[in-house]
Amino acid sequence: MEYCYSTSSIKTKDIPELINRIYLLSIDVTNVTQTDRQLIVTYEGDQEKSFHENLNRLIMEKDRQIRKKVIDENNKNLKVYGDFIHPVKEEEGISYKGDIALLFEGIRKQFDLLAQKYNATYTKYPSIMSEKLMKKTNYAFHFPQNTYRVFEIKHQKENLEKYRLYSEYNLDTGDLFQSSDYYLRPCLCYFAYNDREDQSLSDELEVVSSFGQCFRHENNHQISPYRSRDFNMYEIIYLGCKEKVTETRDHLLEEVIKLFDQLGLKGKVETANDPFFMKEDRNKIAYQRAGERKYELIFSPNKEISYSVASFNLCDHVITESFNISTNKGDLAYSGCTAFGVERWVQAIVYTYGTNRQQWPECLQELIKNG
Repeated sequence: MEYCYSTSSIKTKDIPELINRIYLLSIDVTNVTQTDRQLIVTYEGDQEKSFHENLNRLIMEKDRQIRKKVIDENNKNLKVYGDFIHPVKEEEGISYKGDIALLFEGIRKQFDLLAQKYNATYTKYPSIMSEKLMKKTNYAFHFPQNTYRVFEIKHQKENLEKYRLYSEYNLDTGDLFQSSDYYLRPCLCYFAYNDREDQSLSDELEVVSSFGQCFRHENNHQISPYRSRDFNMYEIIYLGCKEKVTETRDHLLEEVIKLFDQLGLKGKVETANDPFFMKEDRNKIAYQRAGERKYELIFSPNKEISYSVASFNLCDHVITESFNISTNKGDLAYSGCTAFGVERWVQAIVYTYGTNRQQWPECLQELIKNG
């Protein structure tokens, strides 16, 4: 079944955001196409009436209109065309090997050097989050569409034997699993807050860096060579007084723009927002954009390619309040985070220069050469 809407009848002006929300209405939405005059939604489920009602409500919702604002750009009148690394098997994701794996490590080292300028304490965090930590962060509350919960086989003799038997006969083993009290981490920064719960910071500003694999339940239509359900993030987290946190975020933005330019990548910096889906949270989109609480660095070498490679976030005291973290002067601490999608930088380099290592920027070649 196809549902067609004229673009003039759509209340929101943020069509890309609307398309993402439409896909989240039902797993039976198979395609959403935008033309100059229409938005066409293809639905292949058997709940047509209820879906159509929900779709109409979404189309007619009028968001508070705060457009994204471009802060800086270096891609005017220049078009770069290349290709990405693609998966061998679509369902298994992308493997990075040989020189591309070295490129991955080189980019990570570049971020290490950046974090060291801010005297960041490197910290390795667990890959799973407890339910208690997930609830305290409110991540799943605000972004249920991206949340992965861990399932496990119950430690009981009968279940273990059944799993073996079912596997031998290629039978469905789903009923043998139960939900656990753990989640796959969607990001790294929450652990930094957890480590400091009910504490006062020892300095005016504390900076933490971390690197590791994260997991988000992305919709099928969003999966691409630069967007996957498991990915590696490098994060620099900073906690302290409002002035120091804001200053650190802004300085990091300047540093990363310089790095982006040094690597010969093309794109822009613009105001942004987190992917709030629930209607009750939509006012936060306007708040983040209008207050410039979140910037994103966008790799955009041409009109067809545009994706974020880094975000620069001011969290105010929203998260520190949940963890009761205070400054060294006893006030409620502020915090921020700068996050990099490492695979996204790898893909940007490959798209711009190709897979020949000798064509990559010299600073990356040196980092790779020096191990």
